[in-house]
Amino acid sequence: MKKISFTKSPFKKITIGYLAISLAFAFLYWLPPFRYGELSFLDAWFISSSALSTTGLSTIVVADVLTPTAQWLMILEMQIGGIGFMGIIGSYLFLMYRDATLPQLTLMGFDQNQRSLRNVKSLILFIAMFSALSEFIGFLFLMPDVLRAEPHVGTAIRDAAFHAVSAFTNTGLDVFGGTIEPFNRSPVFMVVTALLVFLGVLGFPTVWELIYLRGKKKSLYTKVNLLFHAVLLVVGAVLITALEWGNRGTVGDMPYGLRALNTLFLSVVSRSGGLGNVDLGAAMPATVLLLMVLMFIGGSASSTAGGIRITTFAILLAKARSAITRNSDVILFRKSLYEEDVQKAYLIFFFVLIFFFLSCFVLFVSESDTDTLAIVFEAMSAITNNGFSHGVTGGLSPFGKLWLILMMMVGRIGIISIIYSIVKPKKSAVKYIKESIIVG
Repeated sequence: MKKISFTKSPFKKITIGYLAISLAFAFLYWLPPFRYGELSFLDAWFISSSALSTTGLSTIVVADVLTPTAQWLMILEMQIGGIGFMGIIGSYLFLMYRDATLPQLTLMGFDQNQRSLRNVKSLILFIAMFSALSEFIGFLFLMPDVLRAEPHVGTAIRDAAFHAVSAFTNTGLDVFGGTIEPFNRSPVFMVVTALLVFLGVLGFPTVWELIYLRGKKKSLYTKVNLLFHAVLLVVGAVLITALEWGNRGTVGDMPYGLRALNTLFLSVVSRSGGLGNVDLGAAMPATVLLLMVLMFIGGSASSTAGGIRITTFAILLAKARSAITRNSDVILFRKSLYEEDVQKAYLIFFFVLIFFFLSCFVLFVSESDTDTLAIVFEAMSAITNNGFSHGVTGGLSPFGKLWLILMMMVGRIGIISIIYSIVKPKKSAVKYIKESIIVG
């Protein structure tokens, strides 16, 4: 099995690639043929970065500012962001029966968080086909509800396609006026959207195993994903339901069945989907805090989701358990984890938290007139590529928008890629004497 070594070159290429793509699409949106009226280049770059990073925060109302052609371009950009730009390139090469070079395979592996090059080709092809099929089926089921809201068939087709891609890639952008609240009383629309989001966050390798390895032993990655997805989904739904059931600002005015459906929907999309089905500004403070915790955990590695990822969260819990039991090994499902994976989990957790708190401090200074909770919520949404908002994004200062662009791109590219784009790890030959230190 070939292992991908941690050298700076692949990470730097991925980082530069995402930045270049975001600027290229921003330039297109900024051009007069692709917009209605005025649109600053900063706002064009913001919406482009949001689409590419699959975040969903927006300083504009997409349907009011971008032309139909620009909206089709955004569908393409969301697809690139969800699958990964190297995944798009790889899909083209493989479907055209062209062999990828070893450097190209290495970049594809890094873009999909794969340690081994052995299965990269088959995984990339599966991702492309599974994504296209899921989005097409979702599009078909969404069309009737979208047609009722938009009688013009051409516009309805574009809107349904946009929403299907946005949901599956977990982007969270919409063409319904900045929210999907008009559809929160449509069970079919809500269920289909939730399923698309869930399929996107589940993790492509997990879906592959569930389809092609039925009845066979599953990988540790898949076992962890399935268990934690189920637990977080149920716990999130129960707590959100308990907190918001009687809140007339969110779901309190709905019939009981729709209340349950909408709180379950919130639990599904809170870890990456970012599609707002209710007014989050009217949600209980405890609900907002819970949503931030779920956003921070995020979805699966090698998926369209953001956050620190479920496997990182599981490793942190397993490490805590091993520390409590004074076990030198970190165990998950009766498997001992590699120290490298444990260290990587701590690296991700530590640096995401540091960057989040630093961003809150910076935004508190630059956006001093904005509500504190809204700033914290916006910052967590940006770094975790979620897209939930308290509606303050459009009113941010130019510096605040630039900072959120940075946060969204860091969240999409990944802390690991950013660090190793700058620093090349080196093993030291020097061994130092160990000494105890007082902690706690």
